Formats: sequence, C-alpha cells, structure tokens
Amino acid sequence: MPSIYDYPTIYDAIMRGSTDQLDNEINTIDVLLREQGSNNGRILEIGSGTSPHGLPLAQHGHVTVGIDLSDPMLCYAQQAAQSLSIANRYIKANLCNFALEEDPFDCAIFMSETFPLFVEYDDLVNHFACVHRHLKQGGIYVVDVDAHHRGYRHQLKTWGKHQVILPGGFVKVQYEDQPADWMRGINHTAMHCHIQTHDLNIVTEDYWEVRVYSLWTLSVLIQSLNGWQLQGFYSYRDQSENINQDASYYMLLKKT
Repeated sequence: MPSIYDYPTIYDAIMRGSTDQLDNEINTIDVLLREQGSNNGRILEIGSGTSPHGLPLAQHGHVTVGIDLSDPMLCYAQQAAQSLSIANRYIKANLCNFALEEDPFDCAIFMSETFPLFVEYDDLVNHFACVHRHLKQGGIYVVDVDAHHRGYRHQLKTWGKHQVILPGGFVKVQYEDQPADWMRGINHTAMHCHIQTHDLNIVTEDYWEVRVYSLWTLSVLIQSLNGWQLQGFYSYRDQSENINQDASYYMLLKKT
C-alpha cells in the first residue's frame, strides 16, 4: 500500500500546520539560537520531511542540514532549497543511528510532533546519543511534543475527516484511532488518504505507534540519559512555561 510520504507535495498540503503556528515555531527557534550567540547557526533538522522549518530558518540567516529516511521527501526538500538559492542540504539517514560527516551543530530540531513515534527505549537512547555526538558543547536540542490532552484511546474511532483541495484535484483524509496499548504507553493511529488529481487516483495508508508523554515521563527519560540538561518545557506562543492549554509544546535540552 502506498504511503503519504511517497507524495511530498500532497503530504505538505495535508500536514503542514497553520501559518501562525509555523511562524511561532520558526521564530522560537531563531530566538533560541540568537540568545546563545548563533546569528548564523548550524541546524540539524531531524525528520526533515519537506523542511517546513529548515527552509524558513535559512532565510533567517541560518544553515540547515536535514536528515530523513524518505527519498521522495529528501528530493523535494533539496529541490525546494535550490529553487530558493538556499545552501541547505538533505541527507538520507536512520534517525536512531546516524553518523554524519559534518561539523558540529549549534542546534538540533525535531519538529512536527514526530518525536513520540520513537516508542522503544533502546531507540530513544541511540537517538539521543547520535544527536549528542553531532552538537557543539552547550548546543541545544528543541523537541516538539504533542500534549495528548485526550490521553489513551480506548476504542476504535474515526475522526478528522476532511478534504484538501489540490492543483487539479483533491485529497480526502480520514484518521482512525485504534485501542491503545496502555501497558506500553502507546496509542495506535492510522491516516487514510484518497488522492484524486489529473495524474493520480491512489489510496494511501499510514499506521503509527505514538508514545503518550507527560512532562513527568519526559523528565524521567532525560534524567536516564547521559550528557543532557533539561532546560524546561515551553509554549511556542510566548516561550513561557504556561503550556496547559497548548496542543503542542517544546522540550528544550542542552548538551553538557
């Protein structure tokens, strides 16, 4: 079954956050870099996809290297960078086990609520070790986290049915929650898309295991890892710790 990751333009139309949300996230990262003296910072964009953060951050004066496993996403992001005359580069890599021939980065970012897709502890340990190796001493790691206000899903439920207009067609989107594995702390979510354009008539299906985090479980996780200092959990709206009503927030770490 095809995946929505095979169609970057359509993925971008479905998944990209609102302009205000994206602007807040980009401005937050820019401010964090400048506060540590990195006016032309080197950024490692993890799970870069279509690079919705790395490309605008380059226009703020920073340089991004993105890593992802999807060849279509990498190709799309690289072509977008070239069309904007941006020096970003995009590299295929396993997000839990990567070794890049790159100078150390000032900052790593893991956005679009992708971090909770790591559900095994060993994968998390390996991932944080890889990021740690690629950051400068004192470098920061910004991790986007879904607040999971609805907690564990207890029954099969479809939701979020909508249609997105595309050039020359449309895509119908529907999400499906399956009963959670509460013993492992994991929700099960699927996204079904029916793409119809002049050139395509395709159904895609993607299934994700998503770990449910709280501030406490994230704090315990970071304390179990070597070489990291937890700076806190913050809102993209105003960089405050008032995140109670936010659908997502960021965890800020520093390499020690």
